[in-house]
Amino acid sequence: MKKTPNFSIVFSLTVLLFTVMFTSCASQSPTTPPQGIEGADETTAEDAIPTQAEEEKTEPAHTEAELKASDGCFATEQYEVTMVDGVHYLNYFNGNEATEEQKIACQTAGVFFPSITDMYNAIRQGGEALQEASVKATFLHDANGIPVCNPDQLYRPVKPIGIGSVKEICWMGTYYSFSYAGVEDLCGSVDVICYDMSYYLATGLEGRDPRAYYRNSYEKIFERYPGDNENGAYSSTVVSRETGTYGGQPCESVTTTSSLTTNRSTRLTVQDGDRNVTIIMRYLIACDPAWQQENDLEVSDTVPWAVFMYWDNGTDSYQVNIYNMVESPTLEWLLSFDVAAYTPGEVDA
Repeated sequence: MKKTPNFSIVFSLTVLLFTVMFTSCASQSPTTPPQGIEGADETTAEDAIPTQAEEEKTEPAHTEAELKASDGCFATEQYEVTMVDGVHYLNYFNGNEATEEQKIACQTAGVFFPSITDMYNAIRQGGEALQEASVKATFLHDANGIPVCNPDQLYRPVKPIGIGSVKEICWMGTYYSFSYAGVEDLCGSVDVICYDMSYYLATGLEGRDPRAYYRNSYEKIFERYPGDNENGAYSSTVVSRETGTYGGQPCESVTTTSSLTTNRSTRLTVQDGDRNVTIIMRYLIACDPAWQQENDLEVSDTVPWAVFMYWDNGTDSYQVNIYNMVESPTLEWLLSFDVAAYTPGEVDA
């Protein structure tokens, strides 16, 4: 297993810093807890006793599954999740603003879980497992509360054979990521990220969501042309642009050079069933020897150091990041990454 190069370390740190930049504490908490929560209106014992006629009309007791709202709205002793304009918001009954102590205690953004089942249960039940300090201090806030993904519409990754069990899941409100160890003879690590786009679509902030930041970073190289770095706006210069095929599918490649490295990015878009998957492969084809040794980098014209994939289904968006490739992946292997709806109680992803 090769050590992860600084490319992926810097890339991973960037998303955390970029995500925290969106965090604010301008949220409002509900003033009155819903029925069923301590402090709500109560009926007297006499009022609660039905008459004989009422008793005959009483419906059978509902099962737990029937009582659970199908739209992802519910309440715990700590907070409630409601929906505003199609967006799910979490609001704590004691307020959404983090204390100074909570802000200091949060060294990393997000709430971490060992499995999708632990994540689902923590969101639905609340308690210490949800890590209130991290939610308040690092999640996005607005006037309606803390926007979150639909708790009753989660997804789990579908992975190729050989990718092991999930190492951890990081929940960041509107999205959550699965981290896996890779395959020794193929790649070093894999991340699968699921985005609920409801908040960004409803607020018109599509250009500010974390998904857009990454995709813009991947795609901007293909929008540049040789000689467009005269003003020094980029750290590298486009030197060539080519078309070809990958796995029998049309692709385009752009080669860039900088003071230390020469890189090639290859992009293709494939219709795979009902999804339209974009794949971008990054190759390090030349490198300054001292820089290569210092960062333990692999130089190859045929094996990408990283592969990024993404697709949408209209309301949700998915992304796969694969780092430290050992051999060139087949298109069939790449397209075997997918997602499936998570059903509570099933085997963890």
